[in-house]
Amino acid sequence: MLKNLSQILPILTTFVLLFGQVSSFGNSESDSTTKNDTLAFPEKLPAKDTWEHIISAPGYALNFPFWVTHKLIEKSIYFVDEKKIVPKIRRILVSQDGTRVIMPTFIERVGAGVRVRKTEYLGNKSTILTGGNYGSDHRHGLHLHLLEVPLYQKLHLNFTSDYENLVEERYYGTGSQTKSADISNYRNAQIISKAELCFGLLKKLTLNLSGSYNYHNVTEGKNEVDDDDGPPTNIKYPFQTIGKGFEPHINIASLSVGATLNRLKPEGHPIKGTAADVSYALFQEMGHGNYGFSKTTLDLKQYFHLFYDRTVMFRLNSNVIRPLRNENIPFFYLSEIGETGTVRGYKRGRFRDRDRLMGTIEYRYPIWSPSWRVIEMVVFSDIGQVAHNIFTDLEAENFFFGYGFGLRMYTELGRVLNFEVGFSDERIRVYFALN
Repeated sequence: MLKNLSQILPILTTFVLLFGQVSSFGNSESDSTTKNDTLAFPEKLPAKDTWEHIISAPGYALNFPFWVTHKLIEKSIYFVDEKKIVPKIRRILVSQDGTRVIMPTFIERVGAGVRVRKTEYLGNKSTILTGGNYGSDHRHGLHLHLLEVPLYQKLHLNFTSDYENLVEERYYGTGSQTKSADISNYRNAQIISKAELCFGLLKKLTLNLSGSYNYHNVTEGKNEVDDDDGPPTNIKYPFQTIGKGFEPHINIASLSVGATLNRLKPEGHPIKGTAADVSYALFQEMGHGNYGFSKTTLDLKQYFHLFYDRTVMFRLNSNVIRPLRNENIPFFYLSEIGETGTVRGYKRGRFRDRDRLMGTIEYRYPIWSPSWRVIEMVVFSDIGQVAHNIFTDLEAENFFFGYGFGLRMYTELGRVLNFEVGFSDERIRVYFALN
């Protein structure tokens, strides 16, 4: 967790300087004259004796780091405000018409980087996102997204292509009974390209048809036995992974059909409404035909707007994965608890199996909301389970729980900052994402 914090804190500081609203502070002078001349001032208290200074020394020592931090923040704010640094940087990063934005970004799996966002390039609602990231241990990624490209009336196209070199992936075996000591590590260099046709059937209902090409090069991670990441996966779990996903140059094609309902208001920062997404996808290895499986996904969200802009969100999510004929399912395609968006507080890849069922409840409340920005606190609780078959194998004692709190920031671009701390029965995990 300290390693993650050392990467996150400099990025968070830069982001606050770039997009924070700086307030000017001034020292108000107090009127030293009294309204009643007959009111006597209290006598000056005598200075502390030497023994009192000695007794107070531990308190001074404990307070010193906070005093230094306060002074550094105060001086930094005055400097940034006086030199007009934020407006100058924004003029560089944002075009005059607002259609082009250069943004710092951080993605946990691939590190820090830069993203360029261009709107209205291929149509009124179209958006182009491109950028790259680089992190520790040579993990990195490249991204190109073309979103909402208009084709014909209610038909539009989404195209995404992502390259990621994931050097710290973890595998603990399959099932809900795996232990923390079962950890192993592997490397997955992958390219996932997806084209999706979206047809607006009704005002808030969209039908989706997509095809994707997925390339995976799965090799050994760290060769040495590491206390945190364990031995290489192919050595610790040869029968579960070799020939079942642990091999170089896997080419998989997929075809998916689905529907999306979006009745959230407002869309960028929802406080009420319903969102639903259901899809069915077929995956087939190209050439060898060793891998083939289907995946059914259901994701439901319901937002309730309470008093004073407080919001409660309920979420239900499930995955059902089945092999096609006698073909295999690559172990890194199995449903997972531990990845972002599942039960928070567990390591990534902590539990895997064919199916997953999980739920979330979040309570959100704003702590700062000027005209076009919102910073909110969130308190959450998650529950979930992986199983070979969620229709027959679910057991109450195999559910996993997580809870925690977080801080989020929204602008006209949507959610641009996410900082969360998740707690589970195994560990504390920090989540951070930027743009």
